[in-house]
Amino acid sequence: MRDYELSAYMGPIVLLIFVYILARVEKQERRGRSDVKERLLDSYQATLDIQFNGENSTSNIKSFRWSQIYRNDEPVSEEEMREIAYSGSTLHLVAGENLLKRDFSRHEIEKDGTTASNGFTVQEIFDRVLEMEKQVRVSDGDQYNGGVVDVDHIYFEGLISTEEPHTFTAWWGS
Repeated sequence: MRDYELSAYMGPIVLLIFVYILARVEKQERRGRSDVKERLLDSYQATLDIQFNGENSTSNIKSFRWSQIYRNDEPVSEEEMREIAYSGSTLHLVAGENLLKRDFSRHEIEKDGTTASNGFTVQEIFDRVLEMEKQVRVSDGDQYNGGVVDVDHIYFEGLISTEEPHTFTAWWGS
């Protein structure tokens, strides 16, 4: 084969090799991202119980609480609620309408010394998620939903880590 004939084939071959390598790198990055996702409380289920004085409005919230909390479809005991669910001294929870725009409510939970010092209990995490959700749903309701609180996504399905260390966001079903 002459040099000029070989060079005619080189362009498409190089392009195929480049596309193949790019596809492999992208697949590895996707796999890497999903492998680093840490799940927290994913065996737990709970329902937000939001009651209003009259119509659904951010200014009419009567109560905002969890219904019964379950673990693998069984009611959770008080003893289980005191178990350590996350070890560490800081836990960041993020949520909100602008989460994808990185403009979200950030809630840092620092250990106050009154509970287990080697991490956060199931109860502490559920309490903080409840506090945050109330703030976020009122804020998002006022900003994006015409003053109406989101009552469709109320089934807690666990927390999943974000790209930031010690940072989680809640998964909600409807």
